[in-house]
Amino acid sequence: LFRKVREFTLLLLFVFVAGMVYFTMAALLPLGALYMFTKNPTEIGVISIPGGLSQLLGGFIIPALVHKIRHVKIQILTALIIQTAFTACYSTVIPSNRSGWMALQFFAQGCFPCVTVLCYVTAGLHVPQRDLGIASGLIGTFRSAGGSVGNAIFNTILNSYVNRSLADSIATAALALGYPEEDLSQLIPAVISAGAGVPGALNSVPGVTQAIEV
Repeated sequence: LFRKVREFTLLLLFVFVAGMVYFTMAALLPLGALYMFTKNPTEIGVISIPGGLSQLLGGFIIPALVHKIRHVKIQILTALIIQTAFTACYSTVIPSNRSGWMALQFFAQGCFPCVTVLCYVTAGLHVPQRDLGIASGLIGTFRSAGGSVGNAIFNTILNSYVNRSLADSIATAALALGYPEEDLSQLIPAVISAGAGVPGALNSVPGVTQAIEV
């Protein structure tokens, strides 16, 4: 199987990359909506709707037309390019453009099921029938492995950046409101937890006033 580089091995690379981006963004996009736009879970769900709708386009409509469009490998590469480009474009709408955040999800997230289905189709056309089960299993494994690697890398980056940036901002705002400096070590993690929607996160922190909570 691995000797079939163009026919099969490259497909594993494609689904690895697609899974790395898709599964990471599936976890981070709602988190981004929480950090930037709203704590309301219903509103976060609404913000995520375009990404969900795009699965219909990329997972059903485009693959159903594969025999009309043809050039399957070009379709896979095009989908990967679109996914990469629109994922990068998230940086242009952070942190205040809610509409842009929603719109970009449609294009960035919808390419993943398209890549996955087309890779299965390509493998089915080039892999010997006796090896088709193993080939399909490897495609699914590499897709999930990409998601695991992406989540590990990008969650670490996000958490380190967010916590560092929030700590400075929280400390500055709290001190301006007269909060004791010696209690900041308790206040900062509690505020981060409260911002993430943890109920009662500030209840055990000493000296917290209504002004500080707001």
